[in-house]
Amino acid sequence: MSFDLRALRAAVARHGAVWRVVVAETRGSSPREVGASMLVWRDGARDGGVAQSGT
Repeated sequence: MSFDLRALRAAVARHGAVWRVVVAETRGSSPREVGASMLVWRDGARDGGVAQSGT
């Protein structure tokens, strides 16, 4: 997942706290590879997605 720092700062101002979720390990079939990540905001908004391909 790549991101634009300006866009990230604007999103933090809009949504508040953010967590970055990263796939650290997989076993068997997995929708995303190790290293895939997404941002999850305090209000439940998401950017990227470990269940989405091509994010």
